[in-house]
Amino acid sequence: MHGLVGLIVFLSMIMISFYYAVKNKSMLYLFFIILISICFTTEAVLSRQAGVVFYTTFSSILYSYFVIKED
Repeated sequence: MHGLVGLIVFLSMIMISFYYAVKNKSMLYLFFIILISICFTTEAVLSRQAGVVFYTTFSSILYSYFVIKED
């Protein structure tokens, strides 16, 4: 629907999250990013509001707990 720009934003969002999870050695956040990435390849998770809410809620919680806590 959004083409190349949407793909670039989506992949950069996943890669940045993956980078911060590896950098801070937070295995739970890394596992979440890998698991959600696998779900993204097999299912249109973000096409429904429940998928967007699930991803943003847990990604924000894990990011703030593991990444911001380390700084």
